[in-house]
Amino acid sequence: MNRVLIIYILLSVACVHQKPVPEWITQQPVSDDSWYGIASVNMYHENYREAARTKATQEIASQIQIHIQSSIKAVIKEVNSDLDEYYESIVESRVDIMLPEVEILDTYTKDKKYFVFTRLKKEAYYRLIKLKKEKVLSTAIDYISLADKNISVESFNYLSKALSEITPFIDYPL
Repeated sequence: MNRVLIIYILLSVACVHQKPVPEWITQQPVSDDSWYGIASVNMYHENYREAARTKATQEIASQIQIHIQSSIKAVIKEVNSDLDEYYESIVESRVDIMLPEVEILDTYTKDKKYFVFTRLKKEAYYRLIKLKKEKVLSTAIDYISLADKNISVESFNYLSKALSEITPFIDYPL
């Protein structure tokens, strides 16, 4: 009798203290200030927390990719080269820049599934883009200066390096 009562009390406490399903699982938030990523993975996955974080970051990256795509259409029309390669270079560079700034807002576990809710603030993203762009411009100017000092066959290599530095930021005013 006592065992049944103890089991009943433990089950009641476990049911009462179960965390309710967060709203972000059923409806992804939308904001002008941030991009959000939501992902779920089975907890049987070896590194399920990292896998979920990676998937959520990829979801944010896809939103940024759409943003880049819409802002770059005019620039692409002016470029006379392989557009797919050009576009991929910009997207990869941008994703590399923003990865450290993604923050985990919440996690939830249910039925052996692990959910993660992440955010990237647009302000932080654009601040990092600006800093990276300034660094790239400085490097490109150094290459152009080297090319200008000693005009030779090596000058073309310096100019090529300068161009490859600024290519990921070509859709922003330099």
